[in-house]
Amino acid sequence: MKVILNLLFFISILLFAVACEKEQEDPNILPPHEMDVVEKRINELALKKRQDCLDKALNLATARVDSTLLQMDVLIPIDVEGTIIRPLRPMTPIKRQKTDTTAIRPFIPTARDSQ
Repeated sequence: MKVILNLLFFISILLFAVACEKEQEDPNILPPHEMDVVEKRINELALKKRQDCLDKALNLATARVDSTLLQMDVLIPIDVEGTIIRPLRPMTPIKRQKTDTTAIRPFIPTARDSQ
């Protein structure tokens, strides 16, 4: 009985010793002041990416508008005085003759057709 009590006492002392031990800090977790620096750099990078994206979109839109204006200038030429030059009238289309002049009639003649 005395051996069991000694064993229980020894086990309880070991449990208390383990419970009182400090928790090991995870080496992958950064201290708070370094986390602030990391968050600041992430925000700066996101802002730079957003600005680059906006600049790229603006350049693309400007190129499209410029090309559209150049195409409109070719399609609608404007005189030096600022008046629009009217295009010439198109030629009248050539009328095509029918190539097949066979008469059209039903495959199965009806009584009315035979009269």
